[in-house]
Amino acid sequence: MNKQSYKSEQLREFERLCGNEASTFSRIEQPGDELVEGSITYLKPSNDVSLCFSNTVSIVNAQRFNLMPRGIWIALALEGRGTAGCIGHEDVDLSAGQGVILSVAEAEDLMKQYRKGEHFKCVFAHIDPSNLADDMVASRFTELCKETRIIPLSCGPRLQAQAFDLFDSYEEPVIQKLNAEAFAANAMIAALSSAWDDKNAERVYQSDALKLRELRDFLIEYPGQQHTLASLAAQSGMCTTSLRIKFQTVFGQSPIAFLRDVRMEEARLGLERGLSVSEAARMAGFRHQNNFSRAYRGRYGVAPTSNRGKKATGERNEP
Repeated sequence: MNKQSYKSEQLREFERLCGNEASTFSRIEQPGDELVEGSITYLKPSNDVSLCFSNTVSIVNAQRFNLMPRGIWIALALEGRGTAGCIGHEDVDLSAGQGVILSVAEAEDLMKQYRKGEHFKCVFAHIDPSNLADDMVASRFTELCKETRIIPLSCGPRLQAQAFDLFDSYEEPVIQKLNAEAFAANAMIAALSSAWDDKNAERVYQSDALKLRELRDFLIEYPGQQHTLASLAAQSGMCTTSLRIKFQTVFGQSPIAFLRDVRMEEARLGLERGLSVSEAARMAGFRHQNNFSRAYRGRYGVAPTSNRGKKATGERNEP
């Protein structure tokens, strides 16, 4: 595997936007590089938050090491599956609809893996507590980044919808700015709420966390099996209530919601390979095709037929 260690032009630009040099709204779009095809965009709606959103397909198998500045990083995956990075010995793998908070106490090496042919559409937000204008908000984020750790992000449909809006290239800069500010504000709320839940989730012991990760990997590997909350609880050695609470605490969503997301992504990939809509609906666990079509449009913004037989190109169709 090719291994690279340097600061890309995109990262240098993002670091510049993370500082105080760009005090007004700015949007910079970059093409892909030698590792990915697609687009990478940097957006700074204000001094409070800097945003980076990318829609890319990896063209090689590679690793890239970059230095992450101190602060809070929020990563939200919208389409595909990819590695947001690796801090220390812990990988940060995300599937569509999942998010994570990277709390960086001091500048930290981030290793990102690229797998050839992998489509990954995601949004990153960087919050530097020293740049926050509100003292009360700044103190909360300063407390949050006292130690380097990884926290699951609880992200609802509203935050995901706002993230998709960032990819729309409106000619009107005011609309761009308001969209970006709305996403940034809600991302900050989600980060603080998730951190609070994580802090008060001491009931999830290390042994339980290991069982939950094994269960998550099992669902990813065998999404087509007939899973129920009861069967998953029996497999993990927990009662249904305990499993639902602990899985939500660790991964930000219930096991059934996680399974539904995995199945939906498998169905999308199946459509791109040429499966019929009815076949994709069964793959996603839907008995009725109409229900599947509504859920698919709600998640990806297009009808299932729009993706049928179409290989992922790193671009999202418009409805």
